[in-house]
Parts: sequence; C-alpha cells; structure tokens
Amino acid sequence: MKIIAIVTARLTSTRLPGKTLKPILGIPMIELLIKRLSFSKKIDQIIVAIPKNKKNNKLNSFLNKKNY
Repeated sequence: MKIIAIVTARLTSTRLPGKTLKPILGIPMIELLIKRLSFSKKIDQIIVAIPKNKKNNKLNSFLNKKNY
C-alpha cells in the first residue's frame, strides 16, 4: 500500500496572511513542514494542495522553484 501525505496551504489566511511563506530561522514554514515530512519512513509521496488563484501565485512559484 502506498502512503501519501497531502498538505493544504494558502496565502490568504485572515489571521496571519502569507503564513506559509513566513520564515522560521530563515526557512519558510512550508519548506520546514515538507522537509520534516520527508524524514518519515512511512510516507511514500508528499503532495502540496493549494487553491488555484492569483493570490497563491507566489506560493506556487516557490514550490515549483524548490521542485515540490
């Protein structure tokens, strides 16, 4: 059986807009999460699901640049 982790992310949060790209020790939160998930021996694939709209283009570009 294949185990897939689906991470939902968006930049349009009302309480903390752009949260997914806010840095923690210089690394965007979404990147930290993906790196931590990649250490799991039980997860075969990680998928990042983002809404398809112009407000999330920056997040989409970041993920594509990092080959996620």
